[in-house]
Amino acid sequence: MSGVEAVLQGSVNRVLRVQVGQQTLYLRLYRSSDVAVLEREARVMQAARLGGVPVPTALPTRSGAGWLNLDGQLCALFTAATGVQVARTDLTAREATAAGEALARLHRALEPLPDLGWRRHHVAYESGAWLARLDALRRAMEGLSDPDLTDAWALERLRAQRAWLADPACPHTADLSGPRQTIHGDYHDGNLFFADYRVSGVIDWEQAAWMPRAFEAVRSAHYMFGHVPTLAAAFLKASLSGLNMNRPELQAAALAYGVQADHNVWVLEEIYLHGNARACLFIPHAPFRPFASLWLDIQEHLEV
Repeated sequence: MSGVEAVLQGSVNRVLRVQVGQQTLYLRLYRSSDVAVLEREARVMQAARLGGVPVPTALPTRSGAGWLNLDGQLCALFTAATGVQVARTDLTAREATAAGEALARLHRALEPLPDLGWRRHHVAYESGAWLARLDALRRAMEGLSDPDLTDAWALERLRAQRAWLADPACPHTADLSGPRQTIHGDYHDGNLFFADYRVSGVIDWEQAAWMPRAFEAVRSAHYMFGHVPTLAAAFLKASLSGLNMNRPELQAAALAYGVQADHNVWVLEEIYLHGNARACLFIPHAPFRPFASLWLDIQEHLEV
């Protein structure tokens, strides 16, 4: 072993880059202590790999397992993904189309998997409880001694988000209609590698969920291209084409995802209540907008 260094891009689990001679490996240190989480991750990665999705391989331990328990810390050692990661601000229509095509291929590969206890999203929120959580966050954020630009954007967005959640027009529930299947659960640019304008690697499979496939397509488009509707539309068009997904299916997913997105407080709580500064990369330096208004912009380009 010739070197070990931390990889700072992960928002939840710690990742270390390990250099062994000429080979680069990645040691993933899991926050969860539940072996079942790693077993499910291994199962979904295997299915994706068999379906032609480029997925790194977990190196087996002496016992044959793909992970190790070191003093209560679960970890796994992975081969490196090929290609390079592209900064969100540098993504073009070619990467957007490639990412959409790869998501369709991923969903086709995972479709045969049965429900093995994957995570589920429930789109129903109690308004008063969410307003109280935002108020607790606001107090924590206003008490910062030396806020930076990201902190300022976060506070501005929080205030606008709270105003929207308190508005009588804001929906707090939605029906997650459509057939469910296993999905990646966290498909975005931070977990993708590109080579020659094609997706050459998909990492971070721990968040696999049992959801409508269109929900993930909309969620991914928002995460990667929420403020660039032309790129979001290019991504979704490629996903629609690759899965033969119809527009009503996509529209129903957008309505459900919009409710979830408008109530999202995970990023802010991770940063300002739990001290996870790595989650700062998910705070846009842009005003908060209810997802429905962003979706209108994206739809205009979907129809072209």
